[in-house]
Amino acid sequence: LADGGAFINNGGTVSISNSTFTNNTSFYGSGAGLYNYSGTVSISNSTFTNNSSGTAGGGILNFGTMNISNSTFTHNRVYGSGGGLFNNGGTVSISSSTFTNNVATSGGGAGLDSEYGTISISNSTFSANSVLSGDGGGLYSFNPTGTTGKTTVSNSTFVNNSATYGGGLTENGTVSITNSTFASNSASKGGGGLFLFGTASIGGSIVATNNGGNCANTATITDQGYNLESSTDCNFTGTGDLQNSDPLFDPGGLQYNGGATQTLALQPASPAVDHIPQGSICPSFDQRGVRRPQGSKCDIGAFEMTTADGLTVMVHVVNSFHFSKSIQVTLDGELQAALVAVNKGKTSVACASLALFIGEVKLLTGHGITSSQATQLLNNAAVIKTRLSC
Repeated sequence: LADGGAFINNGGTVSISNSTFTNNTSFYGSGAGLYNYSGTVSISNSTFTNNSSGTAGGGILNFGTMNISNSTFTHNRVYGSGGGLFNNGGTVSISSSTFTNNVATSGGGAGLDSEYGTISISNSTFSANSVLSGDGGGLYSFNPTGTTGKTTVSNSTFVNNSATYGGGLTENGTVSITNSTFASNSASKGGGGLFLFGTASIGGSIVATNNGGNCANTATITDQGYNLESSTDCNFTGTGDLQNSDPLFDPGGLQYNGGATQTLALQPASPAVDHIPQGSICPSFDQRGVRRPQGSKCDIGAFEMTTADGLTVMVHVVNSFHFSKSIQVTLDGELQAALVAVNKGKTSVACASLALFIGEVKLLTGHGITSSQATQLLNNAAVIKTRLSC
C-alpha cells in the first residue's frame, strides 16, 4: 500500500473517538493508521497500535490541523521518521495522551516527529520510544531560522526514550518547556535528556539521570528558573535552579499514580518538593490533574506530591531495600496504616502510625537497617510529618 493504510482525510473535518487503529501498513508510503493530507482531525479516547509505514508516520502523518486527547500511540514503527506521528507543516495539539514503545529506524522522532510545524504537548507521557539511528527518541522537532513553527511542552513526562542524539527531545528551532520531567532517557552521542538548537525557554522542570548527559545545547536558552538537574551540563543557573541534585524519584519508576497517563513520582524528601513559590512557574494542576501546590510551595516537574503519594512512595522505598521479612512487614504495615488514615481524613491516626514507623527505623538502625537507609527513610518521614502537622 501507499499512503494512509487505514484512513485518508483530504480537506474534511473528521472526529474520531473510542476507536482503535491496529496492524495497518503502508509499505511504500506514510501514515499507516491515518493520513491527514489537509483539513481538521480530532482524536479522543483512541489507540493507534502496531501500525507500520515505510517513510513517515507509523501511526499518523499530518499536514493539516490535529487535536489529540486521552489517546495512546504504542508499538508503531516507521522505516524513516515519526514512529507514532509525523507532523509535516501542520498544527498538532496533544493532551493527556501516551506515546510509548514506538520505533523509528532512522531519521528522528520515534514518538513524534514535527518538521516546519507547530506542536503543543500537555499532560502527556512519552516513554520507551526508540530511534535506532537518528535524533529525538521521544520527540524530534525541526523548525530552523526563518520558519514560524514552534514546540511547547508543559506538565509532561519524557522517560526511558533513546536515540543517537537527544534521547528525550531534539529541537532545532523554538521550544518552550515548563513543569515537565525528562529522566532516564539515553543518547549514544550526546544530549540524553535534551539536544537543543535555536531558541529554548525552560522553567520549573527536571532534567536528571539521563544517560549521555542531561543536555547538549547550542541553543540560546532563556532560563525561567526553578529547574533541577542532576549535573551541570544544562547550565541551569537562574532563580531557584538546583544543579548536581538527585531528584529522588520513586524507585518504583514510571507507573499510574492517578490521572490519564503514567507519571514519575517523587519521594517526600526530594529537593524538587515544595520548591517553587506560588505565583511563579506554578500552574494550577500537575500532569495528573492534582491541584498545585499541595505543600507550602509547588513541586518542580510534572508531578505534584500529595501526602498520600508520599506515603505510597515510602512503601516503594522500603520495598527497594529488600529488608528481612520481619522488618519489611513491620515497616510496610505502619506506612499502610498511615496511608489508610490519610485517605479517611484521620490525621491523628496517621501521625500515630508515622510515629511508630519512625521509632522502628531508629530502633533497627544497625540491626538490619543501614545508617544511609535509615537517613533516607527518616528524611522522607519528616516531610510527611510536616505535611500532616503532627
